[in-house]
Amino acid sequence: MKVTDITWDIDLEDKESYEEAKCRLALPDEVEIPEGLDAEDASDWLSDKFGFCICGFNIL
Repeated sequence: MKVTDITWDIDLEDKESYEEAKCRLALPDEVEIPEGLDAEDASDWLSDKFGFCICGFNIL
């Protein structure tokens, strides 16, 4: 299973764009996740793996 279009709940530094912050923090746009996770479990799994909360994503 793949999670795409991940929107991370991150703080931006002065005049930093969301994309720049994502790059600085090495946060991906999409991630392969274990099979069988529902949306809530996928969000928890991503937060646990990367250390940031999730605002939204799509599961393929």
